[in-house]
Amino acid sequence: MKRVFIYIVVVGCLFVFYGCPFPFDPHECYYEYPINIKKLKDTVKITDTLWVENDFDPRFCLESGIANNERLMESPDIRKLINDTLIFCNNVIVNHNVVITSYGHSYYYIEVPLQNGRYQSKYGIVFPDTGIYSLSTHINGAKARGANINISFKPYFDTPSNNIYLLPEKWQSYYYGVPYRYDSYFIAVVE
Repeated sequence: MKRVFIYIVVVGCLFVFYGCPFPFDPHECYYEYPINIKKLKDTVKITDTLWVENDFDPRFCLESGIANNERLMESPDIRKLINDTLIFCNNVIVNHNVVITSYGHSYYYIEVPLQNGRYQSKYGIVFPDTGIYSLSTHINGAKARGANINISFKPYFDTPSNNIYLLPEKWQSYYYGVPYRYDSYFIAVVE
């Protein structure tokens, strides 16, 4: 038992002083981009469609090279305020030039393929009924081609306000951000 303890201490010291011999990925860059939604307002009608368009340069935040993914997967997060709780809302995505899957009806995955040298997609959001909704999105990470660099995506809403006032006061402290850099946007859907 004493030998095992000594061995663990020695190996731990070697990791600290000489670095870990396993190929960890220490490099990461962050690609910030505005979420491009046509007709985005604080209030929309139930018959309106909000069109989301992605058009990314495949270099993202890299100084050289491009991402090696042939496609990215976007996961829109659309929630409805029900009884003071934001609940995931399904059946709100309109398919347009993208492949959509819904795993367990929890999340949508929208393909953002590499087309003509750019990552591009377009899809619509149609709300099933009236109420207050939150919008946000996430794109899976990518790897740089020929380099050991992770690319993390940070989407934001380029608006002066994210309409946080639409939520009950108890939720307002959970959603923060600065003007023109919000990660969530709140919208009222009316008849």
